[in-house]
Amino acid sequence: MSDVKEFKLGELFCGPGGLALGAISARIEDPEYRIVHKWANDYDASTCDTYRRNICPDNKESVIKSSNVNPETMKIVVLINENSASASEIFTAAIKDNNIGKIVGKTTFGKGVMQEVIGMKSGGALKITIEEFMTPNGDKINKEGIKPDIEIDEDEYNEKDIQLEEAIKLLK
Repeated sequence: MSDVKEFKLGELFCGPGGLALGAISARIEDPEYRIVHKWANDYDASTCDTYRRNICPDNKESVIKSSNVNPETMKIVVLINENSASASEIFTAAIKDNNIGKIVGKTTFGKGVMQEVIGMKSGGALKITIEEFMTPNGDKINKEGIKPDIEIDEDEYNEKDIQLEEAIKLLK
């Protein structure tokens, strides 16, 4: 048995594998750790095929096509707050702009750009913005955030999770 610590990656609605490809391709400098694909699930057959080919060609059976999932009748509620940023904002915007679910909570952080760090010969680094993300409707995410359909300001001192309670009501 190896002493390497594995972080197991599982994806619900696997998409074409961009996030997983980044995770399994990540350079981890500590040899005691690694990221391993374990499973993925999607309702679209071609998406599953792409994922198998790109992410886990040696473990194709770990990608499962769900036959009993109908995204058109599924109820979806996404909980967000002021710390929800970047990829979670892109996901939230896709749900909201396509009217396939409700968004509950507070306006998100507003991190709608992709940045790259370029190492310099001097030992320094240059950080540049290389992409700006927009919602499917064309709205800016950066410095704007995603506004919820139902705004609930969570009280950190309240023992009740009122955002979660609202989500449960919407799912019934």
